[in-house]
Amino acid sequence: MTSIVTGPDGRAYLFTRVADRPVFVADMPRMGSACGQPHTGHATLLAQLDPVQPGSDPLAKVRLPTGRLIDVLACYIHEPGALAARRILPRAEAGRRALA
Repeated sequence: MTSIVTGPDGRAYLFTRVADRPVFVADMPRMGSACGQPHTGHATLLAQLDPVQPGSDPLAKVRLPTGRLIDVLACYIHEPGALAARRILPRAEAGRRALA
């Protein structure tokens, strides 16, 4: 489904529904009434919002694990398989104990 919608910034976007797929949102402040509260974590991608007017950034509509729907900048959407499976550096305490 494709339609033109108004984004959280008041600009027109081309809304394109995509197949639901798991994604990871990295360091994205929420847009709209809950502005300033960061969301970093797993979500489900529901739609793409491409700007109709020049000067706007592409957005994505995602569903959080709580069921809440939010719009985020598309550049903050990543595949969940690209996440590090474990820490790269050891914790400071573990490193000190190994040397002692």
